[in-house]
Amino acid sequence: MSDTPKIRPVETANAHLSESDYFKLATEAVNRAGEDGPLHVDPDVADDMGAFRETALSDQDALDSHFDGLEPTGDDDPAGSNVQ
Repeated sequence: MSDTPKIRPVETANAHLSESDYFKLATEAVNRAGEDGPLHVDPDVADDMGAFRETALSDQDALDSHFDGLEPTGDDDPAGSNVQ
């Protein structure tokens, strides 16, 4: 018998990640890489991280929503009664 160790073929790992596990790992990698400054992120990963453009209200619509139901030039009494 020879003193040379027997060479065995390397078996490749067949790891399967669920989509959820993939996004968890990608989020962690983005967080660590982002410590050095801004970086480009895959849109699907960014969406999973909650980074998306809000399109529900414009800045002006959001400001205007504070005055819904109030007459902009009316008095401060929304019921319109004049208490004396």
